[in-house]
Amino acid sequence: MKAAFTVWNNRIAPVFDVAGTALIVDEKDSSARATLSLPDGPAFARIDFLCRNGVDILICGAITGRLHNYAVNSGLEVHPFVAGEQEQVITAWLQHQPFEQQFHMPGCGRRWRQQRQGRGGCGRQRPGQDR
Repeated sequence: MKAAFTVWNNRIAPVFDVAGTALIVDEKDSSARATLSLPDGPAFARIDFLCRNGVDILICGAITGRLHNYAVNSGLEVHPFVAGEQEQVITAWLQHQPFEQQFHMPGCGRRWRQQRQGRGGCGRQRPGQDR
């Protein structure tokens, strides 16, 4: 599984819709990372770009509802409203820790986040997790 972490100043970018950079981490080889510049223009193009680059999971800050739905319908597993230092979030994800609880954005209610998470997008889940 490859995850895209939208980043800004070594933190998870606060808003996906205008994010400029994504750090791609492969779960099987976490040392093989790639930093990708996300395309300018419509935010939907960012989702298409991630899909074309083999991303399975999107971990980001805030994301609009329409874009979230588009990402899920495009086959991405989306974990929105995440905040924190990028390496701490990546480490928690790699260790299969419940990072959404530990790194939730301030002011974002848990029940609302769970409804928006797109659990498993297209039925895909990481092995050993019951999200």
